[in-house]
Amino acid sequence: MPDASCLFVSGMGRSGTTLLDKLLCNHSQLSVLSQPFPYLFLKAKRDFLKSIGEPDAAQPLSHYFLDNRYQPDDLQRFLESYGLTAEDVRGLFAEMADYDGQYHKPPDLAERLQAASGGAFLETYRQLAWILRHRESAAWYGAKETHCEEFFPFFAQHGVKCLAIVRDPRDVIASFHYGTGQRYGGRRRPTLFYIRNWRKSVMFLLLLENHPDFHWLRYEDLVSRPEVTLRKITDFLGIDGFPTDFRQDSLLQQDGRPWNGNSSYASSNVMNEQSVGRYRDWLPSSMRRYIECCCLAELRLLEYAETETDSATAEDTNRAWEDFQEPFPIERTDFAADYSVSQQHVRQEQRRLLLLREPERDDPEGYFLNSRIRERLSRALAGLA
Repeated sequence: MPDASCLFVSGMGRSGTTLLDKLLCNHSQLSVLSQPFPYLFLKAKRDFLKSIGEPDAAQPLSHYFLDNRYQPDDLQRFLESYGLTAEDVRGLFAEMADYDGQYHKPPDLAERLQAASGGAFLETYRQLAWILRHRESAAWYGAKETHCEEFFPFFAQHGVKCLAIVRDPRDVIASFHYGTGQRYGGRRRPTLFYIRNWRKSVMFLLLLENHPDFHWLRYEDLVSRPEVTLRKITDFLGIDGFPTDFRQDSLLQQDGRPWNGNSSYASSNVMNEQSVGRYRDWLPSSMRRYIECCCLAELRLLEYAETETDSATAEDTNRAWEDFQEPFPIERTDFAADYSVSQQHVRQEQRRLLLLREPERDDPEGYFLNSRIRERLSRALAGLA
């Protein structure tokens, strides 16, 4: 491969990851592909789980909440020695032939894959991102894949620039459930599953916030202050800024066609703030309170809007959990219908908030990835820096 630098973009689904990859792929020095090989990450994670004696999982990308089977460092060590053959790579693409979660499928895909030789996981990622690049002269190349934040530590350790995007969880969950959200988010999963995956995004943000090869941004800042937000990204990558008029014309997809957007509410590639705070129009009050109780510390840490539970007592928050009911049937059969409201899960969420409100308590169960992350969230919850 030529002398070009590699990057990786991720974040939770419905958080603006596709908008971000479309913006980046319109920069003359960047080739950022949109979900070109999601099965690469699923295979790597499943093979890791098998290596530690865990059965195959329907949801291999963990939310890491009370999952004490392994730590991010364990996955990182596994990936150091993990590799794929050329046959493995072509097999993955054959499996993805009818998968609608693979977005970037160039017409000459089979021909390009002839150059894939496999190798170590890092080399395979770099190789595929380069082989499938949409811009021949790219100085930076890479891909966006959703829900793959747990791969950030490995990539950052090896000099791959990592970009994470996060969005208000109330808007994320509204986008999954309402409008045309299911077209992009798939069959409905439990609200608590979405919440725990959103908290995973924040957890990896905190884990890597001081790493020189990691940069994160809020969706809300991207759509309200795009020039400033994109300038921070180009500074992070050490490349020229975007032209001041680059958004006057249509954003283009990686295949050169105009992008019509993937909003749950309207088809438009125009960046604006209309999608911010839309949860107020869609989410039932009981659902908002439930999300806020589960994410209160993170909402304060990321400086999101005031919540209905800001001044709530412990009794109020307990009632919000106990009174919640899913507004829609759960369509994924690998989840229990009462996943969000089972006594076990409600008690776990109550315990988590208690540990944040009383940071002097021990955490033998492993509710938080490490003590520094817990301390940051506790201070945010208490209104401290």
